[in-house]
Amino acid sequence: MFYLKDNEKKLPITCDNVYTTCPQCGREHKVDLEEILESGEHDLDTTQVYCEECSAERQAHRQNSTPGGAYETVQAIAQRFRVDVKVVQDIVRSGMAAGLSANACFLGARLALSMATGDSELFSVEEVADSLGCSVEETMNQLHAEGVEPVTVATSPIFRAVIEDVKRERGLNE
Repeated sequence: MFYLKDNEKKLPITCDNVYTTCPQCGREHKVDLEEILESGEHDLDTTQVYCEECSAERQAHRQNSTPGGAYETVQAIAQRFRVDVKVVQDIVRSGMAAGLSANACFLGARLALSMATGDSELFSVEEVADSLGCSVEETMNQLHAEGVEPVTVATSPIFRAVIEDVKRERGLNE
């Protein structure tokens, strides 16, 4: 039997008396410790459990914003930067806890790991701004504050004909 000790009083921990507060809405709700701890990826100090409503909302948001699924995206990022999946999961969880979208969290993980490892990563300022839900100007200011200098990449002239053909096929020249 596991129990909590308050002064000399022992309070047994059962499947019916463990509660937490949802990190998103602040609502108190019951949790099943066995279910949470059985994966081996969680601990009592840092694990946050969302209430049923917020979990459903977050799951719907993840499904709508991650084409390959969240776990596959996390795995791809971990593999790209040669880090443990748990590192990427921790970055994504902290972003989600701060209220960022899944896409913003994935982009943030890529950016953070790029800066930490020195491996370059390429995405547009527009992509960053869209993921963060702010303007390009605000994004540029934040990138400058973090010491990141965006670059412009130009295509070699030898590829211009191919680019023009693709644009013409897609009706993008008009």
